[in-house]
Amino acid sequence: ANLQTLDVLARAQLYAGNWMIRAEPGQFFNRATIAILDSMPGSVLCRLRYWDRAATDAKSKKAKGAAWTAGVRLAMLTTGLIVVEHVDRGQWDPGGVDARILARANDDPPGTLVAIEKDGGQAGVSQAYYDARALAGRDFVLPPPVADKPTRMKPFSAQARAGNVALLRGPWNEAYLRELEGCPMGLWDQIDSSSGGLIQLLRMQEQLAALRRAEALRDA
Repeated sequence: ANLQTLDVLARAQLYAGNWMIRAEPGQFFNRATIAILDSMPGSVLCRLRYWDRAATDAKSKKAKGAAWTAGVRLAMLTTGLIVVEHVDRGQWDPGGVDARILARANDDPPGTLVAIEKDGGQAGVSQAYYDARALAGRDFVLPPPVADKPTRMKPFSAQARAGNVALLRGPWNEAYLRELEGCPMGLWDQIDSSSGGLIQLLRMQEQLAALRRAEALRDA
């Protein structure tokens, strides 16, 4: 039963013994399992916008084929449904990226956690220091990337294949779904943001559950 819940590639390898199979687009995400909603179908338990940074301006000669900055806003409902509420995506220079992050932090609903993926090395430390100053007074985290891209992507893929991921209708939907269905080929910016965001949402859910248990013990 556990093997049957795996993605197509892992299931073929571990369950069917097919070690010749190779990853192809559509194996990890299928738009048929991702509903598009006109409104939120329930109460929000926790919410964040997760940023995966890039630094190539669209006007640059290097922009073609370069990574994009992506800020994906995710909400977990009290029912457990994960809703991708909004995606801000573009190719901006470092100053433009910083301005975009601040603008979205001001526009997003109150209580939205700002999560900015922290790169490794000294550059990441310096950027984290700058981000902390720029986001002073807001609720934010600067998490490092968890594992490699394919490993990090698989929990989000599993939730999507199980029908537990939905999108709010918007003009960004098609570009988002195309990137998901193209996985593992093509761009990963929105996938990385969604995968990292899910990890942070689950941590927020655990923290809220622990707080409620502590309150119940206190009131008992």
